[in-house]
Amino acid sequence: MRDKMTPEQIGEIVGYPEAARFLSVSERTLQRWVRERRIPFVQLPQRGTWSGVRFVRSQLVKWLEQQTVRPIRARRETIMADRPDSR
Repeated sequence: MRDKMTPEQIGEIVGYPEAARFLSVSERTLQRWVRERRIPFVQLPQRGTWSGVRFVRSQLVKWLEQQTVRPIRARRETIMADRPDSR
C-alpha cells in the first residue's frame, strides 16, 4: 500500500527543472533516471499518450542519502593495524 503524503510533503512537490537544479544534474539526466526508475518520482494520471512526473523534495533528499558512499576509514585503519612495521 502506498503511503499518504503529508501536507508538508505536498508543499514541496517540484517539477523537472527544480528537481534537476536541486540535484545539480541536467533535466535530460533526470528524465533518464525516471525512465530507468532509478529515482523516486510521482506519476501524474495519464492524459492521452502523455503523463506528467513530479518529485517530492524530501524523497529526493532521502534518495541522495541512500546514494551517499561512506568512507572506509575504519576498515583502512584495521588493515593498517594488521600490517607489520616496515622499520
